[in-house]
Amino acid sequence: MKLADFFTMKIVFLAVSLLLLCNVGISQRIKWQRLTPTKMLEIGFTGNAYNGDLGSAYQKWGAGASLSLLLNEKEKLNGGISLSYHSFSGQTISFEPFPINEEDVYPNTFFRSNSIAASYNLRYHFIKSDHIHLYLAQGVGLLRFSSKDSAGNNLQDRLLTRNFDESYSSTTFILPTSVGCVFLLRNGYGLGLQASIQNVFSDYIDNISQLGEKPGSDNIISIKAAFYVPLSFYSTRSRRR
Repeated sequence: MKLADFFTMKIVFLAVSLLLLCNVGISQRIKWQRLTPTKMLEIGFTGNAYNGDLGSAYQKWGAGASLSLLLNEKEKLNGGISLSYHSFSGQTISFEPFPINEEDVYPNTFFRSNSIAASYNLRYHFIKSDHIHLYLAQGVGLLRFSSKDSAGNNLQDRLLTRNFDESYSSTTFILPTSVGCVFLLRNGYGLGLQASIQNVFSDYIDNISQLGEKPGSDNIISIKAAFYVPLSFYSTRSRRR
């Protein structure tokens, strides 16, 4: 073996050894530190209920899901965008809430709706520690809904279920208000619970407005269980085990 080859192999061996030592040192440092996410992906599953002209408030519940991108860099105020799907329904037993009419208008007594909402939300953290986040959130967004009768017909197209001068859009503004908490693990992953009210700007979620007895817009509440996946980190101070 030539002397040059011997020194080359020795240099390679020392470089590999140094790289392994650095990797062990970094791994050990990560074990001693808590990783705090600066961006998180929230995957949520919801139960949803409606309040309007058909049936008791928040009586019938449906399922839903959501996907959100959350920022977590600030101590108190952080933003995020959310896309969610909701299903819910309502029913009243009789026509008693509706006025007698002579125009062959027959309001629906049942509806089932699916909706998709997109919103931007600001979270204010009352408590934000390494383990626990407790927050109040206010958002603004759009909700698109599709309400159908028991036979699966689109109620917006059934003109004889409303007064002749009633028409509406199936897209509306929402101002979702939420309160929730998140529990974060040392590796940045987490679990959370959230309660929300959508504050819908439409009175036609159930296809009933002028012929109903309840004033004001319809509304939707959601209870969400969520799983949090960290997308980026910064490390807080070192900690002992």
